[in-house]
Amino acid sequence: MATPLTPVTIDRSAKTYATPAGAVDAAGNYFTNSGNQWLEVKGATASCTLTIAIPGAVDGVASACKQYTIASTDDKLIGPFPVAIYGSVVNLAWQNTNPKVTLYQLIPNA
Repeated sequence: MATPLTPVTIDRSAKTYATPAGAVDAAGNYFTNSGNQWLEVKGATASCTLTIAIPGAVDGVASACKQYTIASTDDKLIGPFPVAIYGSVVNLAWQNTNPKVTLYQLIPNA
């Protein structure tokens, strides 16, 4: 079963980036999507591939997934994830479960 990611919230108070937390789950990860989140994915011992599901279909044809390759030396910011495209829950699948990941959430007007 996939493991949920808990966001680090960003608001108008001074914040520092969180240290990318931790190991991703071989069964995948997910988060509740408001459209104001992004991921920081930091490579580790080897490159990996992150696949993000895009639910729905256009004219009966399933949407393709979005894929990102993260090299061992990369530190990538990925997102945001518009609700109209990615849905209210974003599902992540990992090939090679070595990266570190942090989910950030912007709290507008806070």
